[in-house]
This record gives sequence, C-alpha cells and structure tokens, in this order.
Amino acid sequence: MSNLLAQIKDSATLMCTSIDDPTVYPSCMATAKGDMTYLQWMIHGWGWTLVVALVALVIALAVGLVIGVMRTLPNKAAVLFGEAWTELFRNVPVLVQLFIWAFVLPEIFPSLKSVSYATLSCVGLGLFTSARVAAFRVATLERIAARSTTASVRSTPSSVSNAGGGTTCSLKSVSQ
Repeated sequence: MSNLLAQIKDSATLMCTSIDDPTVYPSCMATAKGDMTYLQWMIHGWGWTLVVALVALVIALAVGLVIGVMRTLPNKAAVLFGEAWTELFRNVPVLVQLFIWAFVLPEIFPSLKSVSYATLSCVGLGLFTSARVAAFRVATLERIAARSTTASVRSTPSSVSNAGGGTTCSLKSVSQ
C-alpha cells in the first residue's frame, strides 16, 4: 500500500513539474511567463483535441449531408460524384489523408503553407468523416423509402364507394 502511495505522490510531483526545467510548482500551475507544467500541457492538448474534433464534426455533418443527398438524386452526374467522394474518402486511411493534408497539399499549393496544422487537420478529419456521414445518410434514406413502400403495400384500398355524395375508402391489410 505504501508503494502505491509513493507512486501516486511521484506522479503528482511529475504533473507539477515544469516541462522546461526541474522546477516543481506547488499548485501545479506555472506562474512564470512562458513556463508550463506537464498538467497544463495535458490540459492544453485536451483543449486542442476538443476544438479539432468539434470543428471536424461540423465540417463532416455539413459536407456529408450534402454528399449523401447528392447520392440519392436522379441526376447521374450528382450520383457519380457522390459515389466517387464516398469511395475516395472511405478507402484511404485517415492517417494517410492527414499526411497528405499536412505535407503534400502545401507543397502543391504554396498558399496552404501559411495555414496551421490544426486547421488542415480539421479539414482532413472533417472530409474523411463526411464520407461516413454520407453513407449513413444514404442508408437512412433508403431505409425510409423501403418502409414507405412496405407500408403502402400493406394498406391497399379494398373498396371505394361514392354513396351519398361522399367518397369513402376502406382499407384491407395485406399479410406477407
């Protein structure tokens, strides 16, 4: 038990240590300008992770919904573009795509060299995830269409009468 407590104390001490020098801050928050403890470093990293994830989610939902709807349109060019988009972004691993966004595209388009890695990773993750959102959107629309068709087959009019000036319709249920 005392060994466990010693390990916890060592871990707490490490979290309160400066990342630049061996200074240990009692409150775990560095007060010197430009200095940072390991705990502050981790919190900073978690913050960036949340920012990138949320921005990528917004991009993925916006682009994915548009691509998903395009894949269900009667226009063959829109369907082809949507299918190509989905296949391209779903079949290339995310790490490869992020590498391309961070290192290849800035070499091809020099204006992207001034864009931060965080922005490029938001775009890369957003477009990668948009293909999955598009696939889910298409599957949802196809499922709704299948249920609508099934519902219309199950409830077919058995008789229509025009007695007394008003039209009445009785439905019969079709068993499958």
